[in-house]
Amino acid sequence: MPQIGDRIRADKVGRVGNHLYEYVACPTCGAERWVQGTTLVKYHGGCAICARIKMRGPRLSVRGSKNTAWKGGRTLLKTGYIRVRMMPDDPLFHMGSVKKDGRSGYVLEHRLIMARQIGRPLERWEIVHHKNGIRTDNRIENLELLSGKNARQEHMATILLQQENEALRKRISNLEARVTLLEAERVLAEKV
Repeated sequence: MPQIGDRIRADKVGRVGNHLYEYVACPTCGAERWVQGTTLVKYHGGCAICARIKMRGPRLSVRGSKNTAWKGGRTLLKTGYIRVRMMPDDPLFHMGSVKKDGRSGYVLEHRLIMARQIGRPLERWEIVHHKNGIRTDNRIENLELLSGKNARQEHMATILLQQENEALRKRISNLEARVTLLEAERVLAEKV
């Protein structure tokens, strides 16, 4: 067991590089760990949580539902989809996105709703399609599960058909407006 103040090279600690590591205890909470020399100078030996509290204040150091700024774990992404935070005790937790340090617990809401509906986790190749094309409308009636060999092609074909239908609806609407205007002009011309 190392003692406080022991210094050894990175490879002895299980790290890569030639840096010198020192075994220290956090001055605030007392947690003991190996710290790289440059980090030790920068943070004065404090652990990451204590450094976060010191730099950002206690409110931002608490994560998840215990934070006073917690908004339920729902986020609207730039792509238009809703991402939700899942807790580790949830049976569908492993559906979440993967990061270097493990699973983050975030999953797209429409995929989670479909997985709960069918009672099993979705496979990566299975696609959940929004029937009305609105990505934030995650009602189960609006969701359709596409799976099998041609799921991607089927999904793209459905999306292209929806876009073409929408373009034709707009064109019909514009043509109807023009017809109405032409009929109004003809009626006015006949009266004069």
